Amino acid sequence: MKIIYISFFLMIFFGCSDSPNEIPLDSYRAVEFNVNMNNAINNNIFNTDDTISLIINTSDIFEMIDEDGDNIFTSTISDLVLGKIYDYNYSINDSIENLDAIRTIIVNDNDNIVFDYYQEL
Repeated sequence: MKIIYISFFLMIFFGCSDSPNEIPLDSYRAVEFNVNMNNAINNNIFNTDDTISLIINTSDIFEMIDEDGDNIFTSTISDLVLGKIYDYNYSINDSIENLDAIRTIIVNDNDNIVFDYYQEL
C-alpha cells in the first residue's frame, strides 16, 4: 500500500512541476506589414520626404520603406512569436496615427501579411 501512495505522490509532484519557459526556435514567424499611404498623401498628411514607422507594443519601432514607388510602405519583422497577440500602429515623423481603436494581430503559422490604410481600421 505504501508503494501506491509513494507512486501517487511522485506522479502529482512531477506532474505539477514547472514547464520550461523558453520558446522553441520554430515558434517564431515573420510578419509583413504594409500600409497604403495614398489617402494620407491626398489629404496632405504625408509627404514623400516624410518617414513612416511601424510601432509594435508601444516600444519596438521599425522603419518602413516603399521599394517600388507605389506609396505602399512595407516592413517585415522576422521574430514575432507564433500565437501571440501584438498591438501595433504607424507613425509619421514620430507622430503616432490617431485611431479610435487599437490595431492587433495574432501571429499565425502561415500567411502573416498585414495590409492597412493609414488612419483607417
